Amino acid sequence: MHAVHAAYTYAEQVELLKKLNRGLSVRRLSEEYAVGVSTIYDLSKQKDKLLEFCIESDERRLLKSRKTLHRAVKLPPFWPAVPQLWFAQAEAQFSLRAITSQQTKFNYVISSLSWEYAAEVRDLILSPPATQPYDTQRTMRTAASEQRRLQQLLSAEDLGDRKPTQLLRHMQQLLGSKIRSVDDALFRELFLQRLPCSVRMILASSTETMNVQTLAEIADRILEATPTTVLTVNTVADDDFRHLRQEVDKLKKRIVRIQSTKTQRKANRDHDNTDSQGVCWYHQCYGSKAKNCKAPCSYAGNSLTRH
Repeated sequence: MHAVHAAYTYAEQVELLKKLNRGLSVRRLSEEYAVGVSTIYDLSKQKDKLLEFCIESDERRLLKSRKTLHRAVKLPPFWPAVPQLWFAQAEAQFSLRAITSQQTKFNYVISSLSWEYAAEVRDLILSPPATQPYDTQRTMRTAASEQRRLQQLLSAEDLGDRKPTQLLRHMQQLLGSKIRSVDDALFRELFLQRLPCSVRMILASSTETMNVQTLAEIADRILEATPTTVLTVNTVADDDFRHLRQEVDKLKKRIVRIQSTKTQRKANRDHDNTDSQGVCWYHQCYGSKAKNCKAPCSYAGNSLTRH
C-alpha cells in the first residue's frame, strides 16, 4: 500500500481509506493527516482494490482464528464419578472458544469417552438424534454414571487405606443428589458394613443414636488408637473366615452329589438283583463259573455254589 506518512501505521492508513470511502473530502483528510492532497488522490485511485484486500485479509484472519480455537479444544478424560463436574468444565471450554453448535459439542464429548463408557451410550453414538444431540448425550451419560455409582456403592466400596470420614465422603459423592432421598438408617448401615469388625463392635451401642457423620469421626479416632497389626489380623481373619465358609459350602455340595450317586447306584444294583427271574447278581455276571450266590437265587445247579 502507498505510504501516507512514515509516522502512520498500517492500521491508520487503512482507516484513512475507510474515511475516504465513506465520502469525507480529500481536503479535510489532508488537513487531518497532515499530508498533501496529491497523496490522498493517489490513494483514492486504488482505494477499491486496497479495501477489498483489507476485507479479505480480515475474513481470512477471522476464519483462521476460529479454526485455531476449535483445534485447541481438548477435553479431559471423562470422570464417571462426577459427570456433572466434567460437563461443567467442558461447557467452560466451549464458552471460551465460542462453540455453540450442538453437533460440535457432541463430537468433542464422544472423542473424550473411553470405550467402556462409550459402550453405555452406544445407541446414541451410532444413531445420534437430529436435534439437540449434545444435550441428549449429557442426560444419558449422567444417568448411566449414576447407575454405575449406585452399583459401586452397594457392592464394591470398602475402607481400604482410607479414613472412615474419607470413605463416608466418597460414598456421599457416589450418591450425588440422590443422597437426600436415601433413608438415613439404610445409608448408616451401608457405611458401617465397610468398617472393620473391631470398629463395628465398639460403635454398636451408638449406631441408633448418632448420625453417620459423628460415627465416622469416632471411627477415625478408634483406628488412630488401634495398632495397625490388630486391624490387619482382624481383616485377614474376616477374609479367611469367609473363604473357609465358601470351601465348606462347596464340600457340602460335593458330599450331597456323592451320596446321591451312591444311592442311585445301589438302587440300580438292587433292581438288577431282582431281574432275570430271580437269578442273583453273581450268576448273572459269571453264570456257571460263579463261586458265590446271593439268596434267593433260582439259578440251575445252585446247590454247587456257596451262599
